[in-house]
Amino acid sequence: MTTLKEKLGMYDWIVGILVAVCLLGLAQFGLLQPLENSLYALGLRHTNHNAGEKVAVIAIDQASMAQLGDWQWSRTVYAQLLGILQPYADVVATDIDFSKPQQDAGTERLAELMTFYTKSPAISQLSEELGQLSALIATATKARRTRAAERDSLAELNQFHLSSPLWTELPNTLTTLEDKLNAAYSELDADGIFADNLKKSGKWVFGVPIMRNEPPIPLENIPEGIMRNRLTTVSERFDTSRPSPQPLSILQLQMPLPIFSNNASVLPDILPTNTAVPLVVQYQHLYLPNLPLFLAAQHLRVGLQELEVRLGQGVRLGALRINTDTQLQIQPFFYHDIDDKSALTIDSFVDVLQGKISPEKYRDKIVLIGVTAPYHSVTQSTPVGELPHVVVLAHTVSSLLNQDFLITPEWALSLQTGVFLLVIAYLCFLLPDLKWRIALFISGLSFICLVVLYFSLLRLGWSISLILPLLLLPLGHILMFVKRSLMAYQDVFRMLPNAVESNRLLGLAFQGQGQLDMAFEKFRLCPADEGMLGLLYNLALDYERKRQSRHAAAVYRYILSHSPNFRDSERRLERLRSLRKPRLRGTTSVLDDWLHDESGEKPQLGRYQVERQLGKGAMGVVYLGKDPKLNRLVAIKTLPLSQEFEAEDLPEATTRFFREATAAGRLKHEHIVAIYDAGEEYNLAYISMEFFKGGNLTPYTKSDNLLPIATAIEIGYQAALALDYAHTQGVIHRDIKPANIMYNPGTGKIKITDFGIARITDAKRTKTGIILGTPSYMSPEQLVGKLVDGRSDLFSLGILLYQLFTGVLPFQADSMATLMYKITTEPHPDLSMLRPDMPSCLKDLINKALAKIPDHRFQTGAEFATALRDCKVASCT
Repeated sequence: MTTLKEKLGMYDWIVGILVAVCLLGLAQFGLLQPLENSLYALGLRHTNHNAGEKVAVIAIDQASMAQLGDWQWSRTVYAQLLGILQPYADVVATDIDFSKPQQDAGTERLAELMTFYTKSPAISQLSEELGQLSALIATATKARRTRAAERDSLAELNQFHLSSPLWTELPNTLTTLEDKLNAAYSELDADGIFADNLKKSGKWVFGVPIMRNEPPIPLENIPEGIMRNRLTTVSERFDTSRPSPQPLSILQLQMPLPIFSNNASVLPDILPTNTAVPLVVQYQHLYLPNLPLFLAAQHLRVGLQELEVRLGQGVRLGALRINTDTQLQIQPFFYHDIDDKSALTIDSFVDVLQGKISPEKYRDKIVLIGVTAPYHSVTQSTPVGELPHVVVLAHTVSSLLNQDFLITPEWALSLQTGVFLLVIAYLCFLLPDLKWRIALFISGLSFICLVVLYFSLLRLGWSISLILPLLLLPLGHILMFVKRSLMAYQDVFRMLPNAVESNRLLGLAFQGQGQLDMAFEKFRLCPADEGMLGLLYNLALDYERKRQSRHAAAVYRYILSHSPNFRDSERRLERLRSLRKPRLRGTTSVLDDWLHDESGEKPQLGRYQVERQLGKGAMGVVYLGKDPKLNRLVAIKTLPLSQEFEAEDLPEATTRFFREATAAGRLKHEHIVAIYDAGEEYNLAYISMEFFKGGNLTPYTKSDNLLPIATAIEIGYQAALALDYAHTQGVIHRDIKPANIMYNPGTGKIKITDFGIARITDAKRTKTGIILGTPSYMSPEQLVGKLVDGRSDLFSLGILLYQLFTGVLPFQADSMATLMYKITTEPHPDLSMLRPDMPSCLKDLINKALAKIPDHRFQTGAEFATALRDCKVASCT
């Protein structure tokens, strides 16, 4: 029964699943957030967004605390700052806690004295009794029924009462004492002073945090400072088939003192902690703007009645439309410093208070007041690091006003999930079947594409987390190959007893399928005993039968290294070495050696049996071959690359040869020799092509063997059509000459051959300085090494026609340098001087074809062919 450990080793896809599950677990606990922040910060560093000057921060920093005393300060300090800013700032907001009254020893004692005075029974009773006594005396004095003596006594008593300082001054003194006590308390009551300033200013805004684990207060007890800022213009989403998504819901806020909240605006202050910031929150079934949105509305002079909320879609501030996610959230943009210049305006509290900074600086700005001093400020984790709360608020408001914010679209989760599943599918099902080089290339390219996708979405304003697939792809790739390497290492020891037999059987199987190189690789993994050497000897014979002498010699050398006298291996190796040496230096190819072999066996190139040599060219030999599968004759052009090129140039030459063969193989035209196949065997690269009966045009370029003018025109017409077709396929011949045009006098048909030096034209790959072709037939631009196009072939065709008409070349010289000079600068001899019977249209046609400037020639082969046809018709009539 298969154990779990064996299953883990058997199935590669399990590794991908395990890595994905581990990463999901890390993400669930927030352990991947630092990497996400680093990636986000990297994206910010490559943007040039400017925070602008709409928001300023007055920071309660370390310097302010050193001069104004330790935290907390008197409320009169804030009142003084508010008095400075009030004429200039648009709005002043703070996140400082004002939920508790200011505790001052002197004020407390004065308050106790006032309480004692106002509530003392003795003073109250004395004042009351004096008043009653005065009233009684006055009443008795006015009574008429009183006797004269009594009236006199009452008059004296009234006179004493009216003239006595105790009776007259005591009530006034007590009243004055109470007034002075009240005045002294008012002068020392910092909370009252600050509240009066708030009422006069009307610009102060309190940002208050959420109170968690606190019961909600009744709706009727919500302070006026919150009630007057509720949003009334709230509409549902257009799609009424589903309930509209609701914004963040909160139950309780940490309110400032009633004396403050009744004289200023109070707004929830909810800022991001590695998440999005809400623009609107739901509080006790009321919709309230979050502090950043409220500040932006105040700055834009947009009243809360004009602030429209569309649930699930966004908000509108007058003309400014803010698209959000479904919960009315955005992700603010965090501006980075550029050229040692701070992205935000941040001033010290004490500098503003002492007049070192002019308040004019804050005109028409949103001013935020908060603590930034270490150990005193409340910091928040952001994608660019830990920042004080007031600085985070400044970034949020700035990004809102500048519309630099990011949102998480509805399809973000679908994209994240889809990319994650695609990476898992790649790791589990595609990667295990790839070779390590290809796998490394695909994984690297996929990783680059994911990074580009993330930063592209970031630039478009979409915040979509791709950290999971970005980590899963390289980790899964590395662990997959580590696992496979470990399992392969274990397999060596586990399968060692059977390894020899397995390699022997695999080698025999490959040999039976004709994959001799694979068979040799497996045989070499087995001990070189007598039986294995016999198998290797048979493999060498198979190589010889396929005329792969180099591979056969390698097998014989391997056999001789283990057994110097094994059968006739040494003699066969010497024979192979002798056959590789040319009999006539520089003129005879390897195939010629095989054709002259005593055994009489005909050599084979690929699947083609070589019959005889047809001819030789500057770069190789052409043989007549037979295709046994299709039972047809083919022409095989060979090129001994190892003899023609140096060792360092051989790989490039081989690559170019097959690239050119591919280019020619794409051409299917009645006047172009068809290419069937291409390959390489025993140091020979070869191309098999259509066998065309007839010879080339070289014999007809002699002055004593010229073709009739009409026949030459017809040849040029067919060649122009063929070149036009090749040019439309992106192939330039580069070596049009009589030897490369086959002609059958019996049928009058031609076929252009030897596209061996043709290259696919590609504007993205320009390689100049390489001259390929025959100099006498080259165009001026080809001679100087410029990038050529189809008009170069038409120039060469013009030279060929000139030679067919006259029997001489238009440009002749004793040296290459002189020939190049004549072709590029001198005019060709007048055609009518050599052939007076030549029609004038042919003279004009040849003159145009041989123009030095490509733009002055025929621009296409079709245009050249039309001119030849018209001239033939005109000359015949």
